[in-house]
Amino acid sequence: MVSTRARAPQTISGSPKGQGTIEYLVIVAVVVVISLVVVSLFSGVLGSSGSGAVVSVGKLNSLGGGSISVNESVLDSESKGVVSLVNNSGENISVSEITVGGVENNDYEDFVWVSGGARVFSFSALSGNCSCIGMEGKQVSCELVMVVVSSSGLSKSLYSSSFVFDCVDQVQPKGTVVSANFCGEDSVVGTEVTACGTISSSGSYTLTQNLSSEGDCLTITDDDVTIYGNNCKVTGNINAGGAAEMESGFSGFVLNDINVYGNIYSNGGPGGSGGDINLLNSYALAVSASGAGIGYDCTPSCGGDTYGGPGGNIYLNNSQVSSISASGGGAGGSGDHTSGGPGGSVILVSSTVLGDITAVASGGYANASGGRLEISGATSTVTGTAYAEGFINQGGAYSPGTILFYSPCPSFDNIGVLSCGDDGSCAEECS
Repeated sequence: MVSTRARAPQTISGSPKGQGTIEYLVIVAVVVVISLVVVSLFSGVLGSSGSGAVVSVGKLNSLGGGSISVNESVLDSESKGVVSLVNNSGENISVSEITVGGVENNDYEDFVWVSGGARVFSFSALSGNCSCIGMEGKQVSCELVMVVVSSSGLSKSLYSSSFVFDCVDQVQPKGTVVSANFCGEDSVVGTEVTACGTISSSGSYTLTQNLSSEGDCLTITDDDVTIYGNNCKVTGNINAGGAAEMESGFSGFVLNDINVYGNIYSNGGPGGSGGDINLLNSYALAVSASGAGIGYDCTPSCGGDTYGGPGGNIYLNNSQVSSISASGGGAGGSGDHTSGGPGGSVILVSSTVLGDITAVASGGYANASGGRLEISGATSTVTGTAYAEGFINQGGAYSPGTILFYSPCPSFDNIGVLSCGDDGSCAEECS
């Protein structure tokens, strides 16, 4: 039997043998007190699994052990929110679902999130467990689950029981937005669109429900058409291209707050030029405003020879597409003084192109000028190659393509290969 009776401490040279133990216990006690203070502070930052005001010393939000980091997370009084996230996983992924406060947001398909890229995701949080009503200027803590899909197709749920949101009056996202489905919640501007079909008059149109069709869903046959997507989804193409010979694509074509799971066209008809496409706060696959050539003599209506139509102008602001084409069309006819169409202009502001940008001149007897590409915004990304070369043969004016960078300057690490000069090269400078 081991005795537990306490014994009087022994002394050596007048010092208690147990003094080291006492000092150790004092140190442990101090560490415990400090730990309790830190835990208290962190509890204030992260809150509990339910909702509530948070007194914050700075958000420490992250998901998946830091594989997803957070730049910004806000929620407004209408229960709409955004999170600005960075993909630190080391691979291209996609997001299939975000659940905030128990409310699922499931319309993020057909979206690629490149490794190292920053994306802004919109969502709704209509549950009483995650609300900023009457909380402007404060913070709330909510449960958040994000389901990500790897490049090999494997799904994984990233979970935070206490994700912190800043409460604001109205969400104003910064950066390219990948929207969940808030379809039909905003007010209608102009004519209401409830089905696929043809828009034949200039003016404003607003989607009030998701649309779906094989091939072309919406066909535009007039200039100066603005479509407000109202956060709705279009499955199928939007086509504002010219159909008749020598007809140009339609210009003044604006798409705002719309997710197009298909292509957007404003190409010229045979011999016609590309139109103008403006894509704002939106998502689409391929976007094309190319000129067209005529592969035959059209005597007498065209005088025997035709010039290829020039490429149109494409403007993206806070948007993401898979590729862009604004090239000129080829010369037609058997004459020796015709030229292919020059390349068009492409302007990117805080936007992402996951593939190539092509704004080149097409061939003919005479020279043709290359296109023009302008990029600004720190979040702008071009994953593929940006082509803007001119065509040199003989005779006529010529200028090489131009690629320019403007402040706020993009990260050149996010810009793919550039090809614009006579030799295909192009410098990376920002003014």
